[in-house]
Amino acid sequence: MTILGIAFVGYAAAARAAGAESAGAPYFAPSQAPPGPKKLVSILLPGQVPYLNTKQRYPVGNGVAFAVGEATGEWSQLAGPGYTSPNFIHSESLTLEMDGAKIPLQMEMKRARETGVYYGYTVCGDLQVRLIDCASWGQPWISRLLMIDNTSRTASHELQVSATILPEAGAGITHWLVKDADNEVCGIAVKADKSVRIPAGGYNITDKSVVISFTDPASTASLGGGIYTLETKLTGLAPGGSYNVALCHYFRQDVTPDGQCVNAIRAMNSVGDLEKCITGWQSWFEQVAPGYRLAKIKEARARDMVEGGLAILKTNQSQDGGFIANSTFYKEGYIRDAALGLRGLTATGHFDESRRWLIWVDHKFSLFGHIPDSASCEASLADRGNKADMGNPDVEETALYLLCARDYYHATKDLQTLNAVHRSLQYCMDVQLKDAVANNYKLEFNGDETEICGPSVLSAGGQYAINAQKQDWSLSSIALCAASLDFYMEYLDATGENPAAYKNMQTGKSMNLKTELDHLLQAMDADFWRADVPEIPGGFHDSFRLKSNNGWPLRRIVNFTLMPVYFGTPYPAEEKARDVSAIAQYFDEKTGFLQLVPGANKGFDGHNLGYLLWCLIEEGNPKKTEVYQALVNGPTADCWGSFNEAYSANGARNSHDLRTFETGCNVSAIAKYWDLGPSM
Repeated sequence: MTILGIAFVGYAAAARAAGAESAGAPYFAPSQAPPGPKKLVSILLPGQVPYLNTKQRYPVGNGVAFAVGEATGEWSQLAGPGYTSPNFIHSESLTLEMDGAKIPLQMEMKRARETGVYYGYTVCGDLQVRLIDCASWGQPWISRLLMIDNTSRTASHELQVSATILPEAGAGITHWLVKDADNEVCGIAVKADKSVRIPAGGYNITDKSVVISFTDPASTASLGGGIYTLETKLTGLAPGGSYNVALCHYFRQDVTPDGQCVNAIRAMNSVGDLEKCITGWQSWFEQVAPGYRLAKIKEARARDMVEGGLAILKTNQSQDGGFIANSTFYKEGYIRDAALGLRGLTATGHFDESRRWLIWVDHKFSLFGHIPDSASCEASLADRGNKADMGNPDVEETALYLLCARDYYHATKDLQTLNAVHRSLQYCMDVQLKDAVANNYKLEFNGDETEICGPSVLSAGGQYAINAQKQDWSLSSIALCAASLDFYMEYLDATGENPAAYKNMQTGKSMNLKTELDHLLQAMDADFWRADVPEIPGGFHDSFRLKSNNGWPLRRIVNFTLMPVYFGTPYPAEEKARDVSAIAQYFDEKTGFLQLVPGANKGFDGHNLGYLLWCLIEEGNPKKTEVYQALVNGPTADCWGSFNEAYSANGARNSHDLRTFETGCNVSAIAKYWDLGPSM
């Protein structure tokens, strides 16, 4: 295993800003050399990955709990245990008192190389201060470790660290001071009961709490004006000495006493836990087959983008196998978001996440009897949880589940896992075929606003309204059904079943699946191929047909025409090339954008370029190079390498960041550009 120990970069501006608020506190002069590598237990703290774009908030998670921090190190969200959880805090900030001067600990937080650990540092006079946020996989805690080194050879200093926490407000949220075994007040607890709603989801499934305290056994806590203040003891730091202390957030969803949580916090080895967290992350990044190594990506920015995107994707998977759409808002396990996120993970050699997710979906199917649009990500599969449906749940998500099984199987040949979830695989195929046959091989659109980026003027009747797409027949639904059927026949062959004599459990009828696939592909041409659009004289597959009059959309919706190629629909090569070329012409070389609805100038999705790039590479279209440059070097990626849900016409991001869907799609395209995959 390679351990990186890269010298740190000094942030004088942050230190000066802190000092300006603290009665003449010293700051790190720009002319001084930055601090060197930091030794943990047996490894060095990895170097920081440079920002890829403007500073942005970051997630820290371990499948059990997660937090969201602002770029300066303050926290604004805290949730767990279980990823479908309410937010516990409105804000959390740290302050260092040095020889009586209070210095707010604000510093540029960056990601540690080959990890999902984030840290920053600043210098206050003789003190080098590092703030490191980490969460080891599967553990019920998140730690904020402060490592403080006195670089002076002669001067001693007195230190005290404090945390200021404002809990989230609202019905169902309660909070109180916590005492230790000696009856001393040492921390706080925040509780969310079952009446609290999850952002963009249902209600909290069970009562959940977090206990927050310093690892220092002499720490204290107080409440004033609705704000909690936690403080370590006053500590003397000798010349050349070091001081480590962590603020720990310990989660529970049972009746574990507060004092027991405090004991667990005080028993932690914060530096050792950080090292285990780092080596766990490094092992995850490095233990892939040689053909998937990120070293194959020869451009540093693209390599950092993929590495950072993968860290976000890994962080967004809950311990139970489900994926939240993003940590800052959509805290439910969305099928579509997970499917696209897993495209990025499998494209880079990470397959276990797909296995766990297939089992998660199969469990949700056993609970609900169908594949929901989204469901809770809870640590226990015994929890029924919440679910949400929109549009027609028979289509698209059912196909995406099968296609994830396809990608996993092609990478691993693990037939055992597929056989373990065969009930849900069969349901997903049968229900699509039931609807297709009943509608003369037409399928409805299921109504996803992520793909259409909100209502857009597309038809003579006005706007498509979210959740109202049952009024239309959908190209993407047919294409995804065909792609998933193509794989399902492969799966049946592998299990010894005959696709030519298949019984559909939804209808009870026997069918030849090869014949059904031919019907679906014929319907793609019969119902969605058109050659009457002036700028596309060669013809292409358009996205929708109105049920009312069989009319076409007034404008193009670029992602739907690309989806048959991106998801592997087995239709004629010439038509694939025409579909990709039809959309590639709308790529704006000056801005590097691909508008979702060309001509409407409404903006675009965070995955549009990922779809286009992947398809251009697949079809050998030379335009792939400029689209790749736009994706990697343009403004749409955040500073970590992840992407937002949507962007305005001028590229401004919406508020839904750190996304699973868009990040996975774009990672898969960059990986394909650099030919990541199994070595031949």
